[in-house]
Amino acid sequence: MLDQAAQKLTDYEGRVTLRQVIGFPLPFPDNSFDMVACMEALEVMPEMDTPLRELFRVLRPGGFFLSSRGTEASGRKSKVMSREQFKTLLESKGFERVEIVAWWKWFDRVTARKPG
Repeated sequence: MLDQAAQKLTDYEGRVTLRQVIGFPLPFPDNSFDMVACMEALEVMPEMDTPLRELFRVLRPGGFFLSSRGTEASGRKSKVMSREQFKTLLESKGFERVEIVAWWKWFDRVTARKPG
């Protein structure tokens, strides 16, 4: 999947770095990234507190967070939260300007910012 993303980002060479990391804590210093993305993953993790805390930690102040929220239509055995529950969870971890909108049948698009 990262190979496909890299091909689509060739115009941004030198300005975008793609990384795949498995597990927590994340091996990056605090405030390392302008943007972090965690797509189609949070709802299948054993718990969301640690991943969200770590994603927030490595995001620079004012940074952009992109994620997804599995919908009831996905049929996956996952933690399906309502949009309001997921928004409240993100805000409890420090994110602001949380927006959750319909993206496609199985997932909503989630965006937020780290204050700063």
